[in-house]
Amino acid sequence: MPQPASLGASTLPAAQSQVQATTETRTTSEAQADAVRQPQYVSSSADVLYVGNRGNNSITVYRHDASGNAAPVRVIAGTKTGLNRPGQLAQDAAGNLYVANGVSGSSSVVVFGHGANGNVAPIRVLAGPATGIHAIGAMTVDATTGKIFLEDIQYQTGGLLVNVSLLRFAPDANGNAAPYARSQPGLFPSNELSSDSTGRNLVDAHDTNEPSNMGDGIDTLGKQFSNNAPPTPSGGSSINSFYAAGIVDDPSTRTYLVSTFDYPDNVNKLYRLAENTVGNGTYEGNPESLSPRPVAVVSNAACSGQLALGYLRNLYLACSGAVYVYGPNVSGNAPPLRTLRGSATLLDGAYGIFEGS
Repeated sequence: MPQPASLGASTLPAAQSQVQATTETRTTSEAQADAVRQPQYVSSSADVLYVGNRGNNSITVYRHDASGNAAPVRVIAGTKTGLNRPGQLAQDAAGNLYVANGVSGSSSVVVFGHGANGNVAPIRVLAGPATGIHAIGAMTVDATTGKIFLEDIQYQTGGLLVNVSLLRFAPDANGNAAPYARSQPGLFPSNELSSDSTGRNLVDAHDTNEPSNMGDGIDTLGKQFSNNAPPTPSGGSSINSFYAAGIVDDPSTRTYLVSTFDYPDNVNKLYRLAENTVGNGTYEGNPESLSPRPVAVVSNAACSGQLALGYLRNLYLACSGAVYVYGPNVSGNAPPLRTLRGSATLLDGAYGIFEGS
């Protein structure tokens, strides 16, 4: 297995400067973008696993079946990358890697070309006042159209209140480009954003970091929304009252896989919920309160974190210094199939995760 370059202080300074966004904007209309349908990416071979590390501002890339103290096959890191606390990851049909990047006041979407490696500059950076981006809570790329969807967080005085809006950008958005549409504030700060099996809806996992606020849970949202329209859940699918750290759709079973945390018992869980699940749960994650009930629950998950579904339907769970891999249809107290962890992995604050090409 190829050995990446060392991630020492010379390539990963504590504070990396943000890549300067260009003033270029895109004029592609939404109708034009819809007319050019991108082929949906379908993995059919042994691909790679991308992990965004907030501790050392890097993207580490592994064989999809990596296990133990395995070194990455590629590492994207260094001052040219502009990586700064990378968040959720996504990929378009061409294999370009999208990274929700940065912290409040300096957030951006950075895009790396397929196969990017080392201290390389992104091929595109979406940032600037016209974008309306303040801080990115979650982001995904539509597999069919290539449109970029993100949830933007605008913190208010003292950081106690937030305005969270849904933004939709052109597939080729770059520089200081305005979104097609920005919803009214009305969402909770999200950890992960995904598409459902129909391709028509988005689903998010959110938490308020405050149990009494009753704002934790998931929402299913339509992808087509008008400027300044409220982000109404599509079909009324919304579940409150449990901390949701990650969510991914399993199109083969039309279910959502959700990573949660049980506050009273201090237990991490993995839920499998039908796509049309609605209603209010409890902080104990009581399955009796959801309709329909969860298909399966893993009651002793390694952590609560972002999720990715592999081409073999294995479930990847990002846990700071490790990645845990659970098998298809996992339930009960089943242990992970394997764990990626150790000094050679270069994992440090693993957060965003995605299996792609």
